[in-house]
Amino acid sequence: MGSINDITSILGSLVAVPVALALYFLNRSHSAGPAIVGFALALVGNLAVGVIQSLYILRLVSLDATQVAGPWGFAVAGVGLILFGSLALRHQTLSRQLARLMVMAGAASIVLVAVGMTTGWDSALTSLSGLVFVVLGVAWNIGFGKTLLNRGDHVLSSLT
Repeated sequence: MGSINDITSILGSLVAVPVALALYFLNRSHSAGPAIVGFALALVGNLAVGVIQSLYILRLVSLDATQVAGPWGFAVAGVGLILFGSLALRHQTLSRQLARLMVMAGAASIVLVAVGMTTGWDSALTSLSGLVFVVLGVAWNIGFGKTLLNRGDHVLSSLT
């Protein structure tokens, strides 16, 4: 199961980059500075996860390295998600429910890292925190995707 987790971490981090870019474009006209900070946090965090997991699969770094860099990448990306959710709430660029879900998913990623680092990555509490993080993350990604599809050309034209 370890390889499946490693590969899904890489794919998830790659998919998150265009999502972060779309969030940046949706928020830049209202708050350009915070939007670029949110994008930078999401980009750096997700790329850190993708790179460290790739290096691990190639056996260029140890498992210990992934247990430090990977979680910190998730936490940094979570801060970016909280920032984007807060901007969406403030400027009503997304529905309140979706923006709140984004904030909760970002917070869940930070809680997961904190719990994992304090109780161990194999603890039941870490597993529960991970489950909450995955459920919230999937829910907000589905909601965001549906929002983009429902908005149609308006959103697509703002992404350029």
